[in-house]
Amino acid sequence: AVSPGHTIALMYPSSVHGSSERCDDDVERLRTNLPEADVIECFDRPLASLSGIGRDRLDVVDIAVVLGDPSELIGELPRLAWVQMITTGIDHVDTAAFATADIRLTTAAGTSSPEIAEFVVARLLEQWKRLPELADLQLGHRWEPLYGRPLQGSKILLVGFGAINRAVATRLAPFQVELRAVRRSVSMDVPDVAVITFDELDAGLAWADAVLVALPGHPDLDGLFDARRFAEMRPGTFFCNVGRGSAVCESALTDALASGHLGGVALDVTRVEPLPPD
Repeated sequence: AVSPGHTIALMYPSSVHGSSERCDDDVERLRTNLPEADVIECFDRPLASLSGIGRDRLDVVDIAVVLGDPSELIGELPRLAWVQMITTGIDHVDTAAFATADIRLTTAAGTSSPEIAEFVVARLLEQWKRLPELADLQLGHRWEPLYGRPLQGSKILLVGFGAINRAVATRLAPFQVELRAVRRSVSMDVPDVAVITFDELDAGLAWADAVLVALPGHPDLDGLFDARRFAEMRPGTFFCNVGRGSAVCESALTDALASGHLGGVALDVTRVEPLPPD
């Protein structure tokens, strides 16, 4: 728990929220909710060209709120007892090092689900309503008819049914789509969503117009979407992955897209991040 005398440092860039005002809001919110603590701001990656805070101030930090791999903080902040990440995944983090150093490490699992769900729905609408093509026509002052496809009545498969895809389901429901969700157990009873198991994944892929993936990182799920699974999908299927890049065989994905078998792809995650320029 946060106690009087604790110092909290926010160590992430303002671009995370799209504007410095949102980061200022974060600082003020913490100061309001935790008046017993000293909240300082430092909008940079951990220890990389830190700005807005002196090194002497870092020496008194007990709690760091960070973006990226926080491992470099170990041994650098003498009072550090707790690292709170603003992202969900910790696949890239040496968690054993934090245990050895007796530093608590927590993630923001579930907190960004609404925003990620909005991204998924936006990408789906962008693809099916052909918005990039419409924008190109507009820029070229070419007023030609261009028609997309309706979202209403479409069949949407949600692969993984944690916080993100549950939020996606909530946002898609008003569009009157048919929803199926794939999870390890069908014990969850969700209104307007048919829950199936991974044993039925292939049948679900053959049924769907769009496949929206939000799976956690796990060895059993590595390369789940390979050439065979993409072949199971209907021609023109839209595929979106916002879970882990490791779930997708990217060469098979690009082949399925280049051949025209997939109608479109949106990726929030890849095996290598950031992607190289080529």
